Amino acid sequence: MNKKYATKAEINAAAHGRWREVLEACGIPSEILDKKHHPCPSCGGSDRFRFTDGNGSSRGSGVWICNQCKPEGGSPFDLLMDVCGYSFNEARDKVASLLGLAHGDLVDKAPKPLPPPAPVKEEERDLWKPIVPVPEYALNSMSFGNGFRKSDDLIFKSVFRDSSGAVLGGVARFRKSDGGKIDLPYTFCEHKKTGEKMWRWRCWDNPHPLYGLDSLAADPSLPVLVVEGEKCKNAADAQGYNYAVLTWHGGCNNWDKSDWSAVVDRDVVLWPDCDSLRQKLTKKEREDGVDPESKPFLPRNEQGGMKAMFGIAEVLTKQNCRVWLVNIPAPGIWPHGFDIADAIAGGGRIVDPSEVLSWMGAADWLVEYVPEAEMPSENFPAPIQDMEPESEQLHESLEATGNQGGAGDMDDEFLSKLQKLKSEFGLVEGKDHGVNRKTGVTYTRKAMTVHFGKDVVDAWYEWGHAPVLTMYEINRLKKDYALIQAVNDDDTQDMMERFIYLDGSASIWDNKLWRVVPEKAARLSMTPDGFKIWVNSPSRIVKRFDRLVFEPGRVLSDDYINIFRGMPIEPKFPIPKEDMPKTNYELYRLFPEIKPILNLINHLCNGDYQQVEYLLNWLAYPLQNVGAKMTTAVVMHGHTHGAGKSLLFEQIIKPMYGEYGATYGQEDLESNYTANRSGKMFGLFEEVYTNQQKYNKTGSQKHMITGKTMRVERKFQDAYEEGNHMNCVFLSNESQPFKIEENDRRYFVVWPEKKLDDALRNEVLECIGNDGVRLFYSFLLCWNFYLTRRQKEAENEKGYEVIKLEEPVRFDPNTPPPMTAAKQNVISYGRYAWQTFYSEWSGGGIKDLPFCCCITDDLWLVYKEWCRQNGERETGKTKFLQHIAEKMPRARRWWRTKNKDGDVSCQNWIFKPAGWQAADGLPEMDALGNEVLRFRSAGWRYRGGEEV
Repeated sequence: MNKKYATKAEINAAAHGRWREVLEACGIPSEILDKKHHPCPSCGGSDRFRFTDGNGSSRGSGVWICNQCKPEGGSPFDLLMDVCGYSFNEARDKVASLLGLAHGDLVDKAPKPLPPPAPVKEEERDLWKPIVPVPEYALNSMSFGNGFRKSDDLIFKSVFRDSSGAVLGGVARFRKSDGGKIDLPYTFCEHKKTGEKMWRWRCWDNPHPLYGLDSLAADPSLPVLVVEGEKCKNAADAQGYNYAVLTWHGGCNNWDKSDWSAVVDRDVVLWPDCDSLRQKLTKKEREDGVDPESKPFLPRNEQGGMKAMFGIAEVLTKQNCRVWLVNIPAPGIWPHGFDIADAIAGGGRIVDPSEVLSWMGAADWLVEYVPEAEMPSENFPAPIQDMEPESEQLHESLEATGNQGGAGDMDDEFLSKLQKLKSEFGLVEGKDHGVNRKTGVTYTRKAMTVHFGKDVVDAWYEWGHAPVLTMYEINRLKKDYALIQAVNDDDTQDMMERFIYLDGSASIWDNKLWRVVPEKAARLSMTPDGFKIWVNSPSRIVKRFDRLVFEPGRVLSDDYINIFRGMPIEPKFPIPKEDMPKTNYELYRLFPEIKPILNLINHLCNGDYQQVEYLLNWLAYPLQNVGAKMTTAVVMHGHTHGAGKSLLFEQIIKPMYGEYGATYGQEDLESNYTANRSGKMFGLFEEVYTNQQKYNKTGSQKHMITGKTMRVERKFQDAYEEGNHMNCVFLSNESQPFKIEENDRRYFVVWPEKKLDDALRNEVLECIGNDGVRLFYSFLLCWNFYLTRRQKEAENEKGYEVIKLEEPVRFDPNTPPPMTAAKQNVISYGRYAWQTFYSEWSGGGIKDLPFCCCITDDLWLVYKEWCRQNGERETGKTKFLQHIAEKMPRARRWWRTKNKDGDVSCQNWIFKPAGWQAADGLPEMDALGNEVLRFRSAGWRYRGGEEV
């Protein structure tokens, strides 16, 4: 009994609008049917597959695309065959059975038919209908603004116009977050229901307008150049070729959705993209782990760019156009996707567009398109398929040369050799030599006779249509061929992978040395020819100079070069890290091996637990939060030699950072060249000090500690900004390593008082030798960030005392350091005379001189005498009074006192201590008078004997 099966057309009609549920019922995973990008289930290409289900009139047709293996789109039957392994008949029977049309052999029992399709709800985006041309009032608001993308992600924008120049809309190219690119159409639309009008990111209705209709209509005598994509058209327009340049929107799969009716009776040159897609892997090959790169390239005519141009050529020839195609090479010769924009950007190194599009280069580069309907027989291909003259043309040319035997008498070998000469060779200008137009190699007539035979060579010379090449053109052919050969060489490929040109500079990134090198250094590591090949190769990697960054802990796109490659030490925990205690007291007990290192830190901090705790927090935070920038620096100084400062920071802390830690001297701190600070997370400055001539470096030192970025200066190389992730430690045996200001918040200063005894030193060295650095690194990775001590104001000579907190406080990179006695001493060393005077006066340190209200001139006289008695260099009166005014208010005030003649009132400039107020019930001028007399009567006398 014959079974009657539903046809493919009947199945498509029944499943229209329901393909998603049909495919799910057949076993296709639902997550890949959500109209978003996914890995292709057929070829495995990353984020290349998307189930589109059609659009416009084809919506609901179940189609899908893969940019790698199926750019032209596939049917739902293809998807079932690729994913489920069905044959076409099996897939047809399965779907027909689900739709209730027929029962195939695969189905044991008839499944429940699918429910009737729900009414199709019109999507919101389909309610917006583009208005073309755009009304004039809307042009001012054509901003290409996109709320989902930053303005700096906009790469370029293209405005589409009709033949009269009226705006039809536009297309903008944006850079995506993953580094890719996306082209979005931008049209002025009207809402079908509300009548609202606004600019929308929506495509035109089919058919779409072409890009370049205004230039097409401007001069009907110009030939037409058709390229793929807005970028290519913009690039060609910028070169000023004598062509009307056209393109369409949407890539190689959407050429047929555009309106080509405006291109009638014109000479047209089509420049296809040189795609190099390979045959897709079969299901078995994927399971066997076959490398996709091992598959052969698809034939040239099946590549997306060429296939689109053939479709366009077919349409245009029906509109009475004469069409030529640019003779691009076979797949794999040029870089994948190489187009006219790439050729222009490359400066003609691979191919010069101006030569291709000139009348002189037309014979070498352009091949006329022959419609299939005009071919002599079914087996006679279009000339573009082989890019060579066909046998029938050969017979005609041979007959024209006067060959007595006639074309029919010639054997296949003769025809094949003559065809090779005609397609691959030309004549050298001014000589009787031939030249290979691919390699640029020249041959004498005698040499050609040896290779091809006398009859063949004579026939070619008498043919009379061989192109004539100049020596300049021949040398260029040799150069291009050598470049193509070199690109495929293993040494050259290694060179391409090793060196990256930093665009916008004269510098080069070396992936092997992992640093920036000057051009001279790169030249020395290559052969002279190798450097030329690298410079001229389209395969050379180029990245923007400002994309060379140092960002520890961050994952960046391939557009960036991140100098950071990870921390060098692998931690070792006694118990799983997630089970580590949340108090540091319990943490100490889990790491008994590092007790000597903790004793060393306690020794350096003189047993002050507040200092020990702050230092351990400071050391641990940037290790747990890789790349964190502390806003404070550690300063350890003192005249005690051998205290163990370098032992801690040079031999224990610095190795934790590996190549991202460095030791510097005073000359590095003062140098204008900062390249040795690039890519560093820990900087140890040994034996630094500052004399009076070095005070001008204080500002740059502050920026090094708290600045978010730093300027990297190299000799004879371009300077650039880099993220500042270096945390600094300064070691010195000087009492004043450098100036620290009174209200400083940057420096945590420690003064080790005792020399490190030999026993503890030996214990620390033994601990280091027994993997102590790794264990201490692991300890710091588990450290809990809190402080249990703080300073409290007190009325003793030290000015502060340390107390234990009831509740610990959180530590972070901005936690200010404690004011230690060592820091107070360094601040005192760096004070100016007026600062020391004010500090002593306000603190009661000047005998018999009260800190009270006084006349400014009286204070100036007291300051001068104080400077004389203490050997200080006095500051000028104006500056002194201005400095003191920054500490306490100064104003012109009345004051009053009594003498034997009664009340005396005066008006003077008077300093008042902050917060001073007159006693209750006493007028302020009387209170001020008492203060002035109190200050004057303090007993100070001066050189002239005058009593103040």
